[in-house]
Amino acid sequence: MSASRLFCLDTVLVDVDLKVASLPVRAGDVRARSQLITTGGGFNAMSAATRHDLQVVYASTGLRSFATLARRDLTSEGIATPLESNDDLDCGVCVVLVEPDGERTFITAPC
Repeated sequence: MSASRLFCLDTVLVDVDLKVASLPVRAGDVRARSQLITTGGGFNAMSAATRHDLQVVYASTGLRSFATLARRDLTSEGIATPLESNDDLDCGVCVVLVEPDGERTFITAPC
């Protein structure tokens, strides 16, 4: 019997997670209490699958700064990225504003 594999075609993003006291008013500014920059999006499902001993393959293609961060995390989780990287591509970014009650507001910039 062959091993099961997960082929992920979902987008991998880099999340910029900012904890704020409240959302800014239009044209306003707030200071974040903390920040976390981490790989997210489709990476979360793939990471969970590898931790349950599933072989995972991701069709990653970028090499720019955010994609380099994502590729590092994919590699550290043992997720295969069989396609050759493209120097002209990057992955998207998602800014996540997290309020004290846990409510999240997203601003996503695709690649």
